[in-house]
Amino acid sequence: MLAAAALALQAAGYEDEARQIADPPRMVTVHDHADGVLTTSLRAELAALVERDPSARDDPFGKATRSGRQTGELDPAAHPALLALEALLLDILRAAAPDGRAAGDIALRIWGVKLTAGGAQSPHHHPLGEMSGVVYLGLPEGMQDRDPEAGALAFGRPPARVITPRPPAEHVVLPAPGRIALFPSHLWHCTRPFTAEGTRISLAFDAVYARGPATAPYA
Repeated sequence: MLAAAALALQAAGYEDEARQIADPPRMVTVHDHADGVLTTSLRAELAALVERDPSARDDPFGKATRSGRQTGELDPAAHPALLALEALLLDILRAAAPDGRAAGDIALRIWGVKLTAGGAQSPHHHPLGEMSGVVYLGLPEGMQDRDPEAGALAFGRPPARVITPRPPAEHVVLPAPGRIALFPSHLWHCTRPFTAEGTRISLAFDAVYARGPATAPYA
């Protein structure tokens, strides 16, 4: 509903009101942990889990992944590497808790995505989450040598089937090993395709906070 409301307000010329609901430059935050918790060895462990997870499917039906593989929901209790990641994500999510949400009780879902040359994720949002994010584990060597936005995460544009008289400007986050992009789940986002050989491996997550007093979110 928030995704649709922001587009409707923007189409009607209510730019300021639309930005109260969907303003990627203000609402998307980037957290770099390559030199902290998300060490080279931990990222390699997590990438290997994504690679071998038996739930992974090519171009899964009903999902945004194209020319790639996506796992089902991963269980952090199944592996110490996932438990370490879960603890880091919960710390970040507690610090980013929207007003009126309890920062202590957070339901978290995590899944993996593996893309190869030509692969991308089509524009979508996450209707089951309140806050969502991406954790970058591994990228093809030289992925952005020819195109500085190859493989990037882009916010703002809805799917082509959604007609908007003035398409919103896009906000781009470049991937980097150990980088976490955090954003409200209702923001439209997609990934840029890339041509470099190799794999772009990431983990995505949705979070829902315990409900507190009623308040207008993200205002």
